Amino acid sequence: MLAAGQNPIANTQVADTGVANVLETMVSGVDINEDTSSTNAAYDFYFTGEGYYLGKALVSNKENGTVRVVLRNISEAQEIALLNSGKYDWAKLKNEGIDMEIAGYTFQRFAGMVYEEEHTTMEGSYAIANATINFLRGYNTVRNLTPSNSAYLTIKRILESKYSSATKNPLKFDNNNPKTIWAYAGIINAMLLGTDYSNGAVLWDGFDFAAKGFKHIKPRTLGIHITSSEHLNGYVTYWSKPNLIKAYSNGAYEEVSADFSKNTILEPYPATEGNSKNRILCKSSEQKGGTIFWAPYTENANNNGNTGTGNRPTNTGKNPSTGRAPGGRVALPSIR
Repeated sequence: MLAAGQNPIANTQVADTGVANVLETMVSGVDINEDTSSTNAAYDFYFTGEGYYLGKALVSNKENGTVRVVLRNISEAQEIALLNSGKYDWAKLKNEGIDMEIAGYTFQRFAGMVYEEEHTTMEGSYAIANATINFLRGYNTVRNLTPSNSAYLTIKRILESKYSSATKNPLKFDNNNPKTIWAYAGIINAMLLGTDYSNGAVLWDGFDFAAKGFKHIKPRTLGIHITSSEHLNGYVTYWSKPNLIKAYSNGAYEEVSADFSKNTILEPYPATEGNSKNRILCKSSEQKGGTIFWAPYTENANNNGNTGTGNRPTNTGKNPSTGRAPGGRVALPSIR
């Protein structure tokens, strides 16, 4: 278990250099800007590892407000009782809690992004958070950036970038809404390097890829390989529901692209334009609900001469919700 105040993502790197090489090309089009929004930094926000909001406590130094995750060996019934009673010893919780070093406002906006991107399943919410953290760690690794560098990518900065097209509105704390809890728990799991439900992904796609098929920006400029019929069938089945594509696209598209019915859909599709033309940088790593996840295709021989083994970066921490070692699954979020 991490010590209180320890940054769980400090000094960590993506283990596979092949992943870093491919990520270098994949992230080049992401525009990173600073976030100048309010941070609610006057408070410490307390959560359980399962995503339940415990409350907030005023701190004396307004620059030190942060999110703390309290991992304690108590039963779920005891935790619910404490939640309902509201009787918390904040000083004690501060000593017991893990400091995730993320401001409360940023945490809420990150959760808002996760919620908007995927909230149909718990695993999908977790996978979005995993993929984002995978991307963040990979971005800094391939550029050899440290926190002292002004270009160092943080969650706060990624929320202001073009990485996700979600609105990223702060997500209200609500212990009675499972989908809200999934978003917060997924972030906690990802930041503490727990189980990776995205299976090594750093990008993802929803309705837009289903509607556009190979005309979507990712196949055209990065190249893709849907590696599993399960990924394909689950994704297409979800978006084949009557009028779903039409609703999400505001009438611009009627149904799933005919490309998904082609015999070649499970074959590698090289990029047709841009700097990565003829390369295949993305391979499907997972599918959750209406989202397909993409991991770096490190083992593809056309990717800038890289002949990596394709080993995925694996998380070595424990799942904060269960205390168990991770399942080694990682995911890839997509440039929109």
